[in-house]
Amino acid sequence: LQNDLEISRAKAEKAQQEKKAAAEATSSKASSGPDGAALLAELQSLGSEASKEDYFDEDSGTWDVEGLEDDLALQKKKAVPAPAPAASKVTAKASSGPDGAALLAELQGLGSAASKEDYFDESSGEWDLEG
Repeated sequence: LQNDLEISRAKAEKAQQEKKAAAEATSSKASSGPDGAALLAELQSLGSEASKEDYFDEDSGTWDVEGLEDDLALQKKKAVPAPAPAASKVTAKASSGPDGAALLAELQGLGSAASKEDYFDESSGEWDLEG
């Protein structure tokens, strides 16, 4: 995940330089409100199966921030209480390093079609952060 993210960051930086005028218009809209990729990462960290395609319009380059905020509020209401002691080892592993959901959301925000299934093992509850 981190290697793919680095590659996508480099590609995005190059594309941003080539399309500076369009990026400035988009970033001025984004700077007036919350960051869609960050909201998506938070939503996914709460157990949502949401993907970038659910909230990002490729044609206009804009996020459905209002939809993300609404779904995030609903997901927070559904949030499960703190994990039982048996699950705390998985939680400790996840908190000791980079947040996989946040990295995935950033990767998706850079235009990748990657999905949670590409980097997250449901059976172990662990992220493939190096891939």
